[in-house]
Amino acid sequence: PRGGPSAGGTVLHLSLADDALLVDLGGEAHGLLCRFDGTALRRVVVDAAGTPASELARVPVWSTASSPGGVWRSEHVEPWSVVVSASVADCAGRRECGGGGRALRCVAPEYGGGAFRDGMAPLALSVSIDGQSFSAAANFTAFDADSWRPRAFAPRGGPVEGGTSVAFALPPAVAGLGDVRCRFGEYKGHVRLADATVSGAGEVRCATPPARAVGRVVPAVTLNGQQYEGTAPHAAAFEYFAVASRTPVPFPS
Repeated sequence: PRGGPSAGGTVLHLSLADDALLVDLGGEAHGLLCRFDGTALRRVVVDAAGTPASELARVPVWSTASSPGGVWRSEHVEPWSVVVSASVADCAGRRECGGGGRALRCVAPEYGGGAFRDGMAPLALSVSIDGQSFSAAANFTAFDADSWRPRAFAPRGGPVEGGTSVAFALPPAVAGLGDVRCRFGEYKGHVRLADATVSGAGEVRCATPPARAVGRVVPAVTLNGQQYEGTAPHAAAFEYFAVASRTPVPFPS
């Protein structure tokens, strides 16, 4: 996918135009690597009125602003970079790694730079097959999961036959980062998933899959096909009901 939560853990698969280039040339840094480059925001807040001058002199003055209360705020943007190991994977056409054949696989690290805008931080992704030289590969968006969590959805119920169009409200800046899907709980190990689309207004829309029984489930959305988020601050429920009676009954045991 083209992005994932800033906590890290998103599994990336990068396909090259020529599979023959996917070789591990070794090297001191063990050959196959992924590097994530971005910026980090450093922030210092100081109460100037209650801080001795000797200590104020040691405060890094990048760009400061003072308030009537004598509070100094200093911010600085500096480079941020993390390198992680990679490996060669055989996608064999699987959806979870974008289809295709052989690909370079790595796991996105945690992004702790804090330089978010509209809940996201753009990172540049580059790869190395010799452990030394890197080539630009793609852009990766690290997003703040709390900022991009669904706020609400409607309608709150539909028939067990499925097909109900459900809209999830997310912040306007939200974008699809790959495999956008909705999840409507599971029943006896069967996870109910549905393909979804993202509009320019931060709305994720999908049609409910059929259910094997009436009852309530907690829906969730993924923007990258991997990490799912439910509504915030509380997980609201979607109710599957029988069309004939529209009367909810418990799940069978």
